[in-house]
Amino acid sequence: MYKDITLEGKWFLPGKPTESYNGTLTYSEANGCRLKLYDGIPKHFFESGDHPIILGLIKDEETIKQEVTLVDCIYLSPKHTYDVSHISSYVCNLAYLGKHFVSMDKLVFDTTHTSFHEMNNWLDFEAITPVYEGDNISIQFKNLTI
Repeated sequence: MYKDITLEGKWFLPGKPTESYNGTLTYSEANGCRLKLYDGIPKHFFESGDHPIILGLIKDEETIKQEVTLVDCIYLSPKHTYDVSHISSYVCNLAYLGKHFVSMDKLVFDTTHTSFHEMNNWLDFEAITPVYEGDNISIQFKNLTI
């Protein structure tokens, strides 16, 4: 189960960090990842409609906290409201918190690191055997009978 999040920040296109706009990133299990950008956004931001990548800087009480990369952003329709004259919305396929990826080719991973803390507390430690091959380590698992 995922928890719902709401993050405020500045949003911009790759290569254009000086053209940033206020907005809110939300995630819910029901609606997925959504970005709403507020008033003052020039027309050229939307000329291509959808954007493969939108970058953001999330703020926490006026302090920049975290880089965000939104991937496969599909432009929805603009909306006019009484308190904010123009809101533009995107639905995004993926959100990477903690890093800016400026192009799609930078999103290809060649390695990943994973750790499991306290694994020996819930799994018989003797069921796991590390195998060392040069700089690489793999793990072999024994069959467990329950």
